Amino acid sequence: MKKGVNIYSLIGSRGIELGIKCLGSLYKYSKDSVRFTIYDDGTMLPNDRDKLISNLPNTTIVENKDVDEIVKQKLGEFPFCKEYRDKSVFAKKLFDIPLTAKEKHIVFCDSDIKFFKTFHNLLELRNDDINCIFMRDYQNAYGIRPWNLIGKNRVEVASGLNSGLFVFNKEYYDLKFIENILSRILPNCTKLFWIEQTCWAALALNAGGGLWDTNKIKVIRSKACLTKDLIAGHFVTGSRGLIDYVTIDQKRYNDTKGIKINHIQKLTMRKFIRTEISRIIRIYKQKSR
Repeated sequence: MKKGVNIYSLIGSRGIELGIKCLGSLYKYSKDSVRFTIYDDGTMLPNDRDKLISNLPNTTIVENKDVDEIVKQKLGEFPFCKEYRDKSVFAKKLFDIPLTAKEKHIVFCDSDIKFFKTFHNLLELRNDDINCIFMRDYQNAYGIRPWNLIGKNRVEVASGLNSGLFVFNKEYYDLKFIENILSRILPNCTKLFWIEQTCWAALALNAGGGLWDTNKIKVIRSKACLTKDLIAGHFVTGSRGLIDYVTIDQKRYNDTKGIKINHIQKLTMRKFIRTEISRIIRIYKQKSR
């Protein structure tokens, strides 16, 4: 297998075709050598694994049986971490991959992120004061309530972080820190699917991280987001129908050393309330159409 940047991902049986399309675009447009380590979310069938390996060059599949006992052992002293892993498949992204990855810097890409332009040096940490890089989200999609951000037991998280694509220095990955976060938000959480991203947002703020320029790396909301400078777009559930709607000049080369990386800012209760109101209004308008 070729050496190069090892890209981790988490895929299930329902996401095979999407994963081939999106991770295939990463392979196609990367000027750097890449390989993939794809973790099975527990639903893959044997033919799913064969399809991924045959369509994505330099790919290794990690099954549950390969890492389950290792992860359980490492989470042995952390009851909230264990509880969350038992409740949500997204916990595999938060625990299984970081706890079994061999690299110092973890590079992760969701299977619904599509690349549109040739890029170079994107998936690396280049500044000494930035220990991780994530995408910027247009909302604060976290499993917390406003009052979780204040008081003695407050949770401190990065503002507007999306964990679809990231590079993270494992030196700042701390299970005790994650356990503390989960102990404060897991018992009364109604948005279990956003817990993983919440924990990454807390880890990123604690580590001292950055967010890629949204002109280049963006969470897609509408056709208007598909601008000429876009390198990669995260097609979350609400925008997945746009994934093949492309009018981007794919010939333009990007030396991504020049991409601006903005330092992460802490989310305040005021800002969180404001973005939550905007999110609720947006959902209401969508349902009213």
